[in-house]
Amino acid sequence: VSSPTIILERAGNYAWTHKSWRVREEFVLTVATAVGLFASTELLMQRVLLSPVLQLMNDSNQSVREAAISCIEEMYKNMGSQFHEELQRHNLPTYMLKEINSRLNRIEPKVPASDGTATQHKVAASRSVSVNPKRGSPRTKSTPRESTLFGGDTDITEKPVEPVRVHSEKELLREFEKIAATLVPEKDWSVRIAAMQRIEALVYGGAIDYPSFLTLLKQLIPPLSTQLADRRSTIVKQ
Repeated sequence: VSSPTIILERAGNYAWTHKSWRVREEFVLTVATAVGLFASTELLMQRVLLSPVLQLMNDSNQSVREAAISCIEEMYKNMGSQFHEELQRHNLPTYMLKEINSRLNRIEPKVPASDGTATQHKVAASRSVSVNPKRGSPRTKSTPRESTLFGGDTDITEKPVEPVRVHSEKELLREFEKIAATLVPEKDWSVRIAAMQRIEALVYGGAIDYPSFLTLLKQLIPPLSTQLADRRSTIVKQ
């Protein structure tokens, strides 16, 4: 019943490095199970989980290392070819990369990269901002036509979302404060669109690597939920 986000928030601060190897092993196995159960809604979260799981690949206990590779296998099943891109970000030692790849080669991902099913999955994931593109690879958005409840269509030209990099947690906090202050019904719809795109830009710029990112993102749930009730379809889609 607990998603990877909830598990990480409640136990992640101490369970990854707990002095008992049995706790470390059981925790990473629990995370692996949660990843499999919540894969469709928490793809982005897997990127956060990957770093501590990879660290456990160097654990002194064989059972913990085996649990870590099992978790990695579960992530690969759900992410497909994107998982290899994520691995490259961590500059792993050659021996570790070979070991991981040898295990992954035996697995058929649920999201193969070469067929139409994968394309549909990626499109669906991108709508919920769950795709994990390479850092520095902005997502180019389409140009939809916006319909309002009062009739008529308006052409909306949307630019590619360029990565925005922050250099400290304080700077990240200021960014989120500005976004939260903008996502209110009183603000013009185009300003709110820009604020939501700013969130994407921060993700693409690597803001997700900061420990405070998830906490700050959770604070945006109420203002983002408010956008779902907007009369403009473009706002809702964003």
